[in-house]
Amino acid sequence: MNKLFRIAALTCFVAVGFTACEKDNSMPDEDTDQGHQPKVIVQDGQTKDLTDVSTTSNTQGTISRDGERYALRNFRQFVVEDGKTTENVATTFYFDFKENDAVAAEDAPLTWIAEAKEMGVQPNTAKGYTLSYIDKRFGAVTADDEFTTVEKIGIAFAPGAIGWATYNMQTHTIEAVAGRTLVLSKDGEPQFKFQIRSIYSDETPNKESGPTNYIYYTVDYQDINKTGENDDIQDNENYYKLIRVENLPIAPTDEGSEPNESGFYFYSLSENKSIPQDAVKSMKWDLAFGGMFTSFLSGNNGVDGNHGAGSNAIGGIAIVESTFDEVEQLPAGIEFKTGKDVIGTDDQGSFGAGMGWYLYDFDGKLVREGAEEDKHVAYALAEPITKKDGTIINPRTVIVKTANGDYAKIKMISCYKGLFNQEQWKRGEAIMYATFEYVLIPGDKNTFEIR
Repeated sequence: MNKLFRIAALTCFVAVGFTACEKDNSMPDEDTDQGHQPKVIVQDGQTKDLTDVSTTSNTQGTISRDGERYALRNFRQFVVEDGKTTENVATTFYFDFKENDAVAAEDAPLTWIAEAKEMGVQPNTAKGYTLSYIDKRFGAVTADDEFTTVEKIGIAFAPGAIGWATYNMQTHTIEAVAGRTLVLSKDGEPQFKFQIRSIYSDETPNKESGPTNYIYYTVDYQDINKTGENDDIQDNENYYKLIRVENLPIAPTDEGSEPNESGFYFYSLSENKSIPQDAVKSMKWDLAFGGMFTSFLSGNNGVDGNHGAGSNAIGGIAIVESTFDEVEQLPAGIEFKTGKDVIGTDDQGSFGAGMGWYLYDFDGKLVREGAEEDKHVAYALAEPITKKDGTIINPRTVIVKTANGDYAKIKMISCYKGLFNQEQWKRGEAIMYATFEYVLIPGDKNTFEIR
């Protein structure tokens, strides 16, 4: 049933109820909660298919566990008629975090609304459940935080409206609000925190504009009283690592290479991967290469004048005069530029445009003797450079605020293919292959530590 079925009303489903479509599901002996045994037991590191293990017959999706965190993927339910599951997708789904399973409508803590213009959740107030939210990274949320209560939460179509997601008018896509965590409480006591990540199958729209592969809920959830010290890493496996990206072909010109005719290139620091150019109006990328020689850097922001204009991205970029290792913390009062192609050539060289990540030596006489091989050389400023006149140019470190509000410090090492030292950079070498290293940290932290 992994194809997109048409949305249908749940009238018969409500009338028949779940009791008519329950199935046996043998329980493992081991319990994850000494006070309660969920209907579906998921061991740490395990993934289960709800089609096989759910106590209901009309539920689709998978559930996996990493420590105390559970991942519900591609969750949806189907209408039941005369005790049989149809191929019609229901307009409301029901899932209980405590049971790790779908449940009857009257017992469900939350109703998951599955209609085209109203995708969201509503608490079962008759059972004492309430819903709230907090704009804080999922892994950092605890029961002691202060939450804002809402009657229900869905998609924010209007500016200033509160939702778990917003609607991108340019691409007609639904994008989750970065850093917004939802909280389910019972009788005033917080029980579970959760975040809705996507309503598209496999979390990926099947078209750049107007995708049709919905409604499949993708949700992370966790007992809010079991927040652990490894939650930062679970939010993103790339946090607190020294990551090296080598020979990224941002705009290669050497023989046999594939040219980049668009003049820009996008990279996700969060996921450590290149991003297709048709995703420019999304939050998928964090660092852009563009401008002259496709060498100018910028962050991803939804404001006008940015490559990501119109998206929900909140990123930016800055540069400081320090070595990579010296930047141990996010500089106090740092200001991030939100334009496009804003950090490139340094003022100490040819065609300078403010403080830059590289020095461009047009005639080869700024750093060397002016021989033919010395001309048109781009010197990355990860290390200090001494000019012919004795001037020492101090190293630069780029700092990026990512599309979702995390931070990364970046050492721009080279733009020459396979050549990472100053003395190797000469005219005629394969160029515009970016090599850099970075450390990514959560947006609510300020120390660039490596764990």
